[in-house]
Amino acid sequence: MRFMSGLVALILSANVAGAAEIAVSEGANGVPALVTVAGDLVLNDAVEFRNKTAPLTKAVVAFQSPGGNLVAGIEIGETIRLKNFLTFVPSDMFCTSACAYAWLGGTKRYMVTSGISCCLH
Repeated sequence: MRFMSGLVALILSANVAGAAEIAVSEGANGVPALVTVAGDLVLNDAVEFRNKTAPLTKAVVAFQSPGGNLVAGIEIGETIRLKNFLTFVPSDMFCTSACAYAWLGGTKRYMVTSGISCCLH
Protein backbone atom coordinates (compact mmCIF):
# COMPACT_ATOMS: atom_id res chain seq x y z
CA MET A 1 0.00 0.00 0.00
CA ARG A 2 2.93 2.37 0.65
CA PHE A 3 4.15 1.90 -2.90
CA MET A 4 0.72 2.75 -4.33
CA SER A 5 0.41 5.74 -2.02
CA GLY A 6 3.85 7.00 -3.11
CA LEU A 7 3.06 6.45 -6.79
CA VAL A 8 -0.24 8.30 -6.47
CA ALA A 9 1.47 11.18 -4.62
CA LEU A 10 4.03 11.50 -7.40
CA ILE A 11 1.38 11.53 -10.12
CA LEU A 12 -0.86 13.97 -8.27
CA SER A 13 1.94 16.41 -7.50
CA ALA A 14 2.47 17.03 -11.23
CA ASN A 15 -0.78 18.99 -11.55
CA VAL A 16 -0.86 22.40 -13.20
CA ALA A 17 -3.28 25.30 -12.65
CA GLY A 18 -6.66 25.32 -14.36
CA ALA A 19 -8.78 22.26 -15.00
CA ALA A 20 -8.08 19.07 -13.12
CA GLU A 21 -5.52 16.71 -14.58
CA ILE A 22 -7.11 13.30 -15.11
CA ALA A 23 -4.70 10.48 -15.82
CA VAL A 24 -5.23 6.74 -16.28
CA SER A 25 -2.61 4.09 -15.57
CA GLU A 26 -3.79 0.76 -16.93
CA GLY A 27 -3.91 -2.17 -14.54
CA ALA A 28 -2.56 -5.62 -15.42
CA ASN A 29 -2.98 -9.20 -14.22
CA GLY A 30 -6.24 -8.49 -12.40
CA VAL A 31 -4.96 -5.28 -10.78
CA PRO A 32 -7.43 -2.41 -11.25
CA ALA A 33 -6.44 0.63 -13.28
CA LEU A 34 -5.38 3.73 -11.33
CA VAL A 35 -7.20 6.94 -12.23
CA THR A 36 -5.84 10.15 -10.71
CA VAL A 37 -7.76 13.40 -10.47
CA ALA A 38 -5.64 16.36 -9.41
CA GLY A 39 -6.49 20.05 -9.27
CA ASP A 40 -9.58 22.24 -9.38
CA LEU A 41 -12.63 20.63 -10.97
CA VAL A 42 -14.22 22.48 -13.87
CA LEU A 43 -17.43 21.51 -15.63
CA ASN A 44 -15.73 19.87 -18.63
CA ASP A 45 -13.76 17.57 -16.29
CA ALA A 46 -16.85 15.38 -15.89
CA VAL A 47 -16.88 14.71 -19.65
CA GLU A 48 -13.12 14.14 -19.72
CA PHE A 49 -13.38 11.74 -16.77
CA ARG A 50 -16.21 9.81 -18.43
CA ASN A 51 -14.29 9.55 -21.73
CA LYS A 52 -11.01 8.47 -20.15
CA THR A 53 -12.64 5.84 -17.94
CA ALA A 54 -15.09 4.50 -20.54
CA PRO A 55 -13.00 1.43 -21.44
CA LEU A 56 -12.24 0.54 -17.81
CA THR A 57 -14.11 -2.17 -15.92
CA LYS A 58 -12.13 -1.96 -12.64
CA ALA A 59 -10.40 1.09 -11.23
CA VAL A 60 -9.29 2.93 -8.12
CA VAL A 61 -9.77 6.70 -8.39
CA ALA A 62 -7.30 8.76 -6.34
CA PHE A 63 -8.00 12.41 -5.57
CA GLN A 64 -5.95 15.53 -4.78
CA SER A 65 -8.30 18.45 -5.17
CA PRO A 66 -9.52 21.52 -3.31
CA GLY A 67 -12.84 21.14 -5.12
CA GLY A 68 -14.20 23.43 -7.78
CA ASN A 69 -17.36 23.10 -9.83
CA LEU A 70 -20.09 21.33 -7.85
CA VAL A 71 -21.79 19.85 -10.93
CA ALA A 72 -18.47 18.39 -12.10
CA GLY A 73 -17.93 16.77 -8.69
CA ILE A 74 -21.40 15.26 -8.66
CA GLU A 75 -21.16 14.00 -12.26
CA ILE A 76 -17.72 12.45 -11.68
CA GLY A 77 -19.15 10.78 -8.56
CA GLU A 78 -22.08 9.43 -10.58
CA THR A 79 -19.72 7.96 -13.18
CA ILE A 80 -17.62 6.38 -10.43
CA ARG A 81 -20.73 4.82 -8.84
CA LEU A 82 -22.14 3.55 -12.15
CA LYS A 83 -18.81 1.91 -12.99
CA ASN A 84 -18.45 0.43 -9.49
CA PHE A 85 -15.01 2.04 -8.93
CA LEU A 86 -13.26 2.47 -5.58
CA THR A 87 -12.13 5.93 -4.42
CA PHE A 88 -9.02 6.87 -2.46
CA VAL A 89 -7.41 9.93 -0.88
CA PRO A 90 -3.66 9.22 -0.43
CA SER A 91 -1.53 10.23 2.52
CA ASP A 92 -0.90 13.99 2.78
CA MET A 93 -3.40 14.72 0.01
CA PHE A 94 -6.83 16.28 0.31
CA CYS A 95 -10.24 16.16 -1.32
CA THR A 96 -12.57 18.93 -0.21
CA SER A 97 -15.65 20.76 -1.39
CA ALA A 98 -16.88 19.47 -4.79
CA CYS A 99 -14.15 16.82 -4.81
CA ALA A 100 -15.75 15.17 -1.78
CA TYR A 101 -18.93 14.60 -3.82
CA ALA A 102 -16.87 12.75 -6.43
CA TRP A 103 -15.08 10.74 -3.71
CA LEU A 104 -18.45 9.75 -2.22
CA GLY A 105 -19.32 8.07 -5.53
CA GLY A 106 -16.95 5.21 -4.73
CA THR A 107 -18.63 1.93 -3.93
CA LYS A 108 -15.85 1.56 -1.38
CA ARG A 109 -14.09 4.71 -0.18
CA TYR A 110 -10.62 4.83 1.35
CA MET A 111 -8.65 7.62 2.94
CA VAL A 112 -5.28 7.51 4.63
CA THR A 113 -5.67 9.00 8.11
CA SER A 114 -3.77 12.15 7.18
CA GLY A 115 -5.97 12.70 4.11
CA ILE A 116 -8.89 15.09 4.35
CA SER A 117 -12.15 14.33 2.63
CA CYS A 118 -14.66 15.68 5.06
CA CYS A 119 -15.36 19.24 4.21
CA LEU A 120 -18.34 19.85 1.96
CA HIS A 121 -18.67 23.59 1.41
